[in-house]
Order: sequence, then structure tokens, then C-alpha cells
Amino acid sequence: MDQKPVNLRGLLKSLDGEHQSRALDSAAKAYQTQCADRAKRFELEYKTGALKEWSALAVCSPPPMITAQPLSFLALKSFLTVWVSTAAARFKAEEMERRKEVAEVSTKFVAAETKSAVRQFGRFKLRPRQAKAIDACVERLRSGDTQAVVVPLEGGEGKSVIGWYLIDHWQKNEFFGHPIAKVPINQAFFDTKATVVINMTRRGRACGVANIDRSIAVVSHTQWGAKEYKHFFREETVMSYGQPVKRLNYILIPPAIIIIDECQDYKKPGSQKSKYLEALVRKGVECGSVFIFMSATPWVTVNDTWIFCIATGRQWAGEPITRETFPSMARAIAARAGVAPSANSEAAMKEFRKEFNDCYVIPPRDPRTVRAYNDVILVDFKSPEQRAYYDATMARYDEERRRQGKDGDINKMTVFLKKRHAEERIKCPVFADLMVASHAKGFAPVCGVTTQDAIKEITRLLVFEHGVPRNKISVIWGGDQIINRESITRKVGPAIMDDIGNYLMRFYQEPDKMTADEKTAVRKYLRWAKEQARFDESEDQQNVRHSELITLRLDKQSLEQRQNEIDRFQNGDTEYCIFTLSAGGVGVDLDQQVEGVRAREGFFTICYWAEEFMQALFRLMRVATLSDVRQHIVFFKDTIVANHVAPRLDKKIKSVRAATQGADEFVEDCIDLLVDSTAAAPAITQADLSTGENTEDTPDNFDADALIEELVGEED
Repeated sequence: MDQKPVNLRGLLKSLDGEHQSRALDSAAKAYQTQCADRAKRFELEYKTGALKEWSALAVCSPPPMITAQPLSFLALKSFLTVWVSTAAARFKAEEMERRKEVAEVSTKFVAAETKSAVRQFGRFKLRPRQAKAIDACVERLRSGDTQAVVVPLEGGEGKSVIGWYLIDHWQKNEFFGHPIAKVPINQAFFDTKATVVINMTRRGRACGVANIDRSIAVVSHTQWGAKEYKHFFREETVMSYGQPVKRLNYILIPPAIIIIDECQDYKKPGSQKSKYLEALVRKGVECGSVFIFMSATPWVTVNDTWIFCIATGRQWAGEPITRETFPSMARAIAARAGVAPSANSEAAMKEFRKEFNDCYVIPPRDPRTVRAYNDVILVDFKSPEQRAYYDATMARYDEERRRQGKDGDINKMTVFLKKRHAEERIKCPVFADLMVASHAKGFAPVCGVTTQDAIKEITRLLVFEHGVPRNKISVIWGGDQIINRESITRKVGPAIMDDIGNYLMRFYQEPDKMTADEKTAVRKYLRWAKEQARFDESEDQQNVRHSELITLRLDKQSLEQRQNEIDRFQNGDTEYCIFTLSAGGVGVDLDQQVEGVRAREGFFTICYWAEEFMQALFRLMRVATLSDVRQHIVFFKDTIVANHVAPRLDKKIKSVRAATQGADEFVEDCIDLLVDSTAAAPAITQADLSTGENTEDTPDNFDADALIEELVGEED
């Protein structure tokens, strides 16, 4: 018997409908639970004398035939029983009507009717997109329809300047009558990641915002519980779903305006920082405060939006959105996409966007006027001796790999990293030469490497071999503590050096019998000794090298010093920049953003991982960049690494997006190819590689900073 063909489209539509129906049932059940909890609270309030009139039950919308009766416990109990039992049906009916309304919502950006004339803010010239975002934020927050907006613009779009402009606007308008206007403390908060607090404070001052560090504060996400802010909060016990729970309350008048930068960090309601911010948001909603949430990727699930929804000050199903009422709303919105609110669903987030569309501020992007040119370049060894040293290094590590066996990923990766670091160290003189030649052509050269040893050597070569003044070089690397004999013996005495064998034995076999100072001293000794072995030097030679590092200011680097190095390069005070790819981080700009400052040219170590691709290829090319930029990944010519890896990398870096895709497979392939240097591969010449002219422009929907943060896994 012939079988009828399956109507796949109809089957999928049917399954989708079933998923939506089950999700709606779940949402309705959550709402019924919420109503049951509210009913218990009403009964308790009646018994304690707090509830005396039917009007106190306005949220339940009791009909006239009920409110016409005298309020008694029996009448109250009877009404609430029916109200709870019909909650699911009511919820479904209201949600179906709501779906019809939301289906008509357009997510196209609507520009503000009133446009500000200001286009210069401090030392920053506002770009058209920034100006549109500012105007839209002001109009929507002043409309009274919402107390919160979200500005999910891509990295490099100048969100921080938008935030500072809004704080400045509120301050100049005396906070629009907010009660905090009469209290010269905590009138506005700019809440951001701990790693960028210094930069954000400087950005605010560069914008010309008054009262920073007085009545306006830049606060890190993890600073709420610190001593300077903790006393503004008080823990109290409240009832939630019939159970007593401890909850923080903000006990002062809240700020009139709060910028919540990188707001995705608050997606977990149970985290300590989320509890503090929630207390601040609850109090702010009561007092008429406004909230601006900013992030390139604010949320990935409907559940992630919880604190934003509370901050809007809106209602759902007749009740204010709170920690207790949010779950039923989240389930209802996610149900439109047939998923749970915890699901990472693009469709569910589209439904959320429609529900809160007027809270989203996403003006169209400004047209890009500059572009990047990415290529691979092959360079010669500087001398036969350098080539011989390179070959010996590669051969040594190949032999080590063969001794360790061809099984075991850890050994394979360890040998690969040793080989890679050795090659980078040999390449330091080449990097220095390339930077000096680039500078002679009028560029501000930038070099990105992976090791701190490479940072030190390139800086040393620029200063001592090429005569570049140290104050013309910015170094961004986090720093490295210089360890010598004195630092090892400082707290435990010089005897440790004479009896180091015994100390090492105790360190590995009986560490619990050692003092903290003794263990610290042994760790320093191990670093000190390994450094001597790595450089094949005596203690006297090491001391000479250390003195050079101190002269070159290449020791420990604080966050403030790191930011100062970035600022000096961006302002044109320095004209060379060297950074470790791991020290890049979210939001680090090394591109030309100031007229009169040199354009950039980048020289980078070989990149194998997605994070490295992003840190190398997106530090010099930002949305605010004023000039084209050429970026080169450097290989030694006629080597096993160049012949195997350069052609593959040449294809990947045509597109920043493509460079991050399949990165895990890329590094694995490279490791396998480089395990044995005798593997045959055709010799590659520069003519076999692209010139960089075919580099694709970054697409509008690609956000580098968001991807970097995901790859790095930054946490406060």
C-alpha cells in the first residue's frame, strides 16, 4: 500500500503549537500560585486589622455584587476562593488578547520628537547614533510610561558617553524634582565592571560632568557590599509565598538616575550583587528614579531580564512587577515562543522585545567610513645564528614530544606552548625592527604578543638598540613582580638560601607544617630559579637584567597604571604600544580616535585561539576609528610553522567573524601538524598569501566586545 507523503511543515506547526500550549499552561499555573499566595496575605491582613475595605483588593477587581456586601472574613474567603480557582483561565484569556496586541508591534526604531541641539559633549563629538540614542532615552524616561530603558548598542559605539550625557542632563535639570536633589550625596550612580571603574571615571571627567566623586559616584558591580556602601542597606525579613525570607532594603533616598553598565552581570537573582542592586531598584521605583541598562548583549533568556522588568515600574496582570510576580510574566512571554523562560531562545527574546519595545533604544548604525586590512607576512631571520637557534629549539621540543609519547593531550599541548613561546622570544628583534620601520612611515605601531618575556625584550630592544625614548612607549601587560635574593629572604631570613633543599622537601611533602611566610619564600625561590634556567644566566647576569627592567619600568602594573598607559597612547603622548593579548580585555581601545594623532599599524604574534583573534584584530579597529588600519600576523619564512599554519591563518583573518569560528579545531589541527617537524609541506612565499585587500568589513550585527567577554569569561 502506498503511504501518503508526510506534511513536514504541518507537522512542525502542530508541534510548535503543542509547545506553546504547554508553555502557556505552565505560565498560567505560575500565575495561579501567585494568586494563592496573594490570597493568603489578604486573609492575614484581614485578621490583623490591616484590611478593612473592599477597595484594598483593587488588584483582584472584585465585581460590584461582591463589594456591595459588608466586608467579612466569610465574604472575603468566598471571593478569594473563586478568584484563585479561576486564575489560570483568566490568565490564559488575558494572555491571548495580549498576544494579538503584541503581534502588531513594530520593533523599528522611532526617533524622538524633540531633538537636543548639543553635539559636543566635553572633548567628545557626539556621533549621529549617540545623539539619537540620547534623545530617545530622555523622551521615553520623561514620558512616564517607563522608568527604565535598555541601550544594547555594540561594543565601541560610545555607550559610556551616552550614559554620562544622561547623568549630566538630569543634574543640570535639578534631577527633575526627584527628592534626592536636596541631598548632596549619591544623587547619581554609574555602575560598571571593576576593571573599568578608573577608565569610566576619567571618561566622565572628559565629558565635563560636574560633582564626580562627590554627589555622583562610579561604583563597581561588586562594590555595593563594601564598607563605603554597605551601611546604606539593611537586611529585613519579609514574607514571600507564605515563607519568611531575608531581603535587603536601601534605607536612604535613592539616586535620581542610575546607569547600569554591562547589565548582563546581574542576570542571577541569587548573587549578592544582584540582591544589593534589587534593593536600590525597588526603592528607586518608589521614588521616581530612572534606570539606563547598557550592554552589547544584555540578556539571552527571558529570566535574565528580571531586574530590568522590576526597574520599569510597570505592572503585569494588574500588579507591579516584583521578584514574586515576575515568574508568571516571564513564563507567559516565553510561552509565546513555546519554550520555558530559562531557555536560550532567540524567538523568546524577540517576544520579550515586543512586550517592552518602547524601552529599547537602538538607533540605526552610522555608516562606516574606514576599514581594516588584515594579512600574514613572512620575515627573514636576522642572522644565520638566529636561524640555527630557532631550528635547534624546534628540534629540541620535537624530541621532547616524541619522548613523551603521542598519546595524552596535556603533554601535546604543553610541548606546543613551549615551542610557541620559544618562537615568539626569537621573533622579538623582528617585532622591534617592524615597529621602528612603521614609525618612520608616520604610523603609531602596536605590537601584540602572548608572553611577558616578549614584552620585556621588545621594550628593551626599542630603548637600548633603536634609541626610542621609554616615555614614548606604552606597555599594557599587567606587569610582573621582580624577584631577587632580597625579596626571597626578607621575611624568613637569609638562612633559607643555605638550606633551600630542606625547605623544598617540606614544601612538597609537609606544607601544612610551614608558615605562610615560608611557603611564600619557597614559591618566590622557585620562580627566581626557573627564570635563571630559562634565560641560561647566572645570578649576577640576572641582577643586571633586573636593573634594566627597573630602569624600563617593567615591573608590577596596577589597574590605574595600565589605564594611564592606554590614555597616553590614545592622546598621542606615546607613539609605540606593546601589549599582551591577555591584557586586552573588554572595551580596550588602541585605535586612532583623536585628530592629529598618528594612525595605527599592528604587528601580532601567531594567533591560534578565538580570544587571541579578537584581541589582536579588534583593538585597533573600533567604531570611532578615524583612519584605515593595517594589521599583520608575523611568521618566520621557510619554517615548518609558516608552511603549515600561514596559509590556513591567511584565510581565517579575511573576516573577524570567520576568525572566531572553528577556532578549537584550528588549534588542534595546528598542534597535530607541528608535532613532528619532519612533516612535509610546500614552501610558502609572500606571493602565495593575500595582501589584505580582501578583508571583509565587520558586519553590523557583529559585536567584538561581547564575544571577547564571552571568550575571556570576565567576572567581577
